Amino acid sequence: MTYRARWLGIGASALAFGAILGAFSPPLTGPPVKGEEKELDRFLDELYQYGLKNNMWNVRPGDGRFLRIMVAASGAKRVLELGTANGYSGIWICRGLRETGGKLTTVEIDATKAKEAVANFERVGMSDLVEVRVGDVNKVLPALSGPFDVIFMDTEKGEYLAQFKLAYNLLKPGGVFLAHNVVLMRDSMGDFLKEIESHPQLVTVIAQTSDDGFSVSYRKR
Repeated sequence: MTYRARWLGIGASALAFGAILGAFSPPLTGPPVKGEEKELDRFLDELYQYGLKNNMWNVRPGDGRFLRIMVAASGAKRVLELGTANGYSGIWICRGLRETGGKLTTVEIDATKAKEAVANFERVGMSDLVEVRVGDVNKVLPALSGPFDVIFMDTEKGEYLAQFKLAYNLLKPGGVFLAHNVVLMRDSMGDFLKEIESHPQLVTVIAQTSDDGFSVSYRKR
């Protein structure tokens, strides 16, 4: 099977995946993951442990399962992720998208982490489901075209409100906006939480699948 991976930089054309691989060595090496559930679970555990040791700030495994469920249960065809890191949460999202036939657009400001994510998506055979964009979320969002069925935000907590305001119009009516760390780091995003809890077009609940917590906001039709 041949896999595709797209790499989009701000103000630059897409680069071929082979050129990317020539520029770095992925931190996790080994044979491709075949895609069976147990094998993919083992790889995700390996990737999670790597993230803990290398300051990736990935979601926890239970949160990853929650993302997969939200995507699959909603039947999402287009998902936007703000904050890729090394692709850990994106792989969980793509597990849901495999069931819906959808695609993921994911944005990461750190080019090194984004390259690792591209390699990890390739290794698990998901690069045909993902478009990785490299750049500041605040600059990338205005260039994106919606609507998206699900938007997941896991970026700098002090930027949540500004990024939510940019992303809101990309969310389709009937879509879901998810934000991470809203319990553990609530004090860092009080303005954002006030906005989504009082927004006239949103119905919001807090889901605590781990100590971190998600806000889950449904945009009314």
